Amino acid sequence: MNYMIVYSSFTGNTKIIAEAIKDALKESSCTYCGEIEGSANHDADILFVGFCVHKGSCTDEIKHYLESLENQKIALFGTAGFGGSESYFETILEEVKSYIPKSNNIIGSFMCQGKMAKNVLERYSKMLEEKPGNREIMDMINNYHNALSHPDENDLDRVQMFAKKMLSDFNG
Repeated sequence: MNYMIVYSSFTGNTKIIAEAIKDALKESSCTYCGEIEGSANHDADILFVGFCVHKGSCTDEIKHYLESLENQKIALFGTAGFGGSESYFETILEEVKSYIPKSNNIIGSFMCQGKMAKNVLERYSKMLEEKPGNREIMDMINNYHNALSHPDENDLDRVQMFAKKMLSDFNG
């Protein structure tokens, strides 16, 4: 049984998750683990596809990659700066799943929070200057600060359990 991990990571969060998956599955054969550019011509029984959330979905790069897949067993994983809500994560996952052709089998999915780029805080701060005391903007700034510690040890433990379950279910 072999697997492949393909991802897109702007801030490094998704890369951290991908490396945790690879570490959890070190007893199995990994045919490729890295950014999407180097992923061509690798064959695997399970394809882990990772993405960072971009405008409520995945990046165009991941979207096009997913759209190109046929007859694969796919486990999705992603990181989102705005986090803490499982319903928000589910909305994102449903959007990303919509790019996967029906010939594929989505065997599982995992989402966690990740830290955001500094320019996000700068954007939020400017918004707050324009609307002082705005509760929604203040919540966004608080979320930014809460996200700085993610992915954390709990996130890494959870994704490793997820990865092991994907392999176990496949072998099962």
